[in-house]
Amino acid sequence: MRQIFKGVDLHPKNNNFLHHTSEISVDQLIVRRGQPFKLTLNVAQPFGPKLQQLHITAKTGDWVYLKDESEIKEYVMNEQGVIYKGSQRHICPGAWDFGQFEDNMVEISLLILDLNLKHEKDPADDVSARCNPIYVSRVVSAMTEGEKRNYHVWVEAWMRRPDLSEDGAFDGWQVVDPTPQEKSDGIFCCGPAPVKAILKGETNLKYDIPFVFAEVNADCIDWLVKADGSKLNIFSDTARVGHNISTKSVGSKKRLNITDSYKYREGTEKEREVFRYAQSNMHGDEDEDEDEIEEGEDDDETEDNVAVEETDDAIPSDEEEDDESEEEEEQEAGNETPEGTDAETPTSIPPPPPVTMQFEEVSPPRNGKDVRLKLLLRSESSSVRSLSINISVQAMTYDGFLAANIQTEVKDKILLPGKDLRVRIRVPFSAYHKPMLDCDSLKVSALVTDKERPDNMYLAVDDVVLIDPPISLKVKGSAKVNRATRGEMIFMNPMVTETLTNCTLTFSGSGLMKEEVEVKLPDIKPNNRLRVNFSFIPYKCGKRTLVADFDCSTFRDIKASCTVNVQPSRF
Repeated sequence: MRQIFKGVDLHPKNNNFLHHTSEISVDQLIVRRGQPFKLTLNVAQPFGPKLQQLHITAKTGDWVYLKDESEIKEYVMNEQGVIYKGSQRHICPGAWDFGQFEDNMVEISLLILDLNLKHEKDPADDVSARCNPIYVSRVVSAMTEGEKRNYHVWVEAWMRRPDLSEDGAFDGWQVVDPTPQEKSDGIFCCGPAPVKAILKGETNLKYDIPFVFAEVNADCIDWLVKADGSKLNIFSDTARVGHNISTKSVGSKKRLNITDSYKYREGTEKEREVFRYAQSNMHGDEDEDEDEIEEGEDDDETEDNVAVEETDDAIPSDEEEDDESEEEEEQEAGNETPEGTDAETPTSIPPPPPVTMQFEEVSPPRNGKDVRLKLLLRSESSSVRSLSINISVQAMTYDGFLAANIQTEVKDKILLPGKDLRVRIRVPFSAYHKPMLDCDSLKVSALVTDKERPDNMYLAVDDVVLIDPPISLKVKGSAKVNRATRGEMIFMNPMVTETLTNCTLTFSGSGLMKEEVEVKLPDIKPNNRLRVNFSFIPYKCGKRTLVADFDCSTFRDIKASCTVNVQPSRF
């Protein structure tokens, strides 16, 4: 058989420019679906269109097409984003460098896809299915081992869902959770689950909607583990999870709260109605397909095991250091205290317990300083209550794992009817310093026992996110491609008596530095300021993000970022 084609010119430079992929490569053709591109076929002999036929097979209909140009720039073309950490009351933004246009990123991404089990079984079938975003989402979310901790981080992907509805009712943002706890189709994976279906409680649809629905609507039950191993249910909270689901706004660095797209407002009749509807879908006559989550799982509640250990080693009293009062607690009339911590009880929930509690911050919790809190208790009964208050403080990692116990103290107090009791709590820096080096927040819990009624126990919990010392980062002058650009970082040691040692500063930024640059710094004496001048050579134009990460013997991962507008060089 004679060779018909001599070669093909894919015009990678021009095509990639038109498809906004020239930052990835100008030598390899990388095009986006839903947009035309040009190629030139070189044949071995003259070609007559009237005498010969040339068949080209093409399929149209893009499942991931976005119409809004601003959304394309944000979700497709952006190399930098923002990640939000902390708790629902203390949200901490941080720069996130995607680096999607860096060298070899496309090859690396394709190689990662090749590592999935489906590719090992049938490479041809796996590769041919990669045009389907539903399939790719399932593959990506399955690249994990079974996760035992009740911690989740998910992403959203925009796609059509013709498998669920012909009218596009469930098109749009889909949840893909790479930290699944349940098997789906025999393997650990989760999603894509339509956000619209989660909001409506359509738990009978694909994929894994019951699990994601539980992630944002769960009831949390706290158990007391007694010395004999038995468990006592001491607190149920219908509103602890599913708050302040956050992402970066389109075209700005402002935080966008997207909680209302996942669930109706806590405590409303609509929220309870959807909850009941979701349960009926799960336990009714639902389709028994292969993608249904395993039977017997509890989708609408999670459990926190609280083991309380009493000890005589209480923290030093702060009576001498507090100028406001000689007492650790105050009795005040009026000013009703809301029930519990982090809870807003819906009207359909039973009345609050006789004793209600919540935490208050005396001052902003700054890393490097003593943390001061107040526990507010109020009695709704007409009798005097003699209480034993067990307060524990633990270091907690970003995924909710309790890494170390920092301190425990037990206080005996009298709570008068209709009045507030304020119990002061002080966590010295010397106590939390070392345990918090690799942790993100303090888990503070108060277990209160009514001495005259030992079976009456009350629990309040609070997550305290420490505020790191500020770090200043800026670029001096204008930035141009392939020209040295100067920058400045300033950091002040907030400690009164402690010198910071083992200080390092790490710089990074796509389009600004090919790789991370680490700089070793001198020790910083108490209340001293360190100023670091540095330079870098940008290699791509456009709006870029420069990130600085400061580490030392006392603090970890103190980050700062600034925007750098890189202009093309003119010779």
